[in-house]
Amino acid sequence: MVSAHVLGYQLARGLITEEADLVLAHSCDEPACQQPDHLSLVPRRRNGEECQARQWSGPLLDARGPRGRAAAVREAILAARERGEDVEAAIAAARSAGMPTPGERLF
Repeated sequence: MVSAHVLGYQLARGLITEEADLVLAHSCDEPACQQPDHLSLVPRRRNGEECQARQWSGPLLDARGPRGRAAAVREAILAARERGEDVEAAIAAARSAGMPTPGERLF
């Protein structure tokens, strides 16, 4: 059994060998994202280091929670497509909408 991310990556790019200590990393930091172009194989240590560096700015801080954030991004994409607007700009706006403002107390 493999995760949806691993399956999608392997369908798009081929099987992942278990020889190296590699993990799939999301370039967009969206847990719900399944775009193979947003996934890359990186050394486990590098992935951990990048995760630590982003710990105060990643999507896990979104006030809407992962499910609410994913739903907001989906709705933004659909609305932008319907209106013929820039989808990437709509995604960026939806992603930032639930994030804490600079200096806001998180806990």
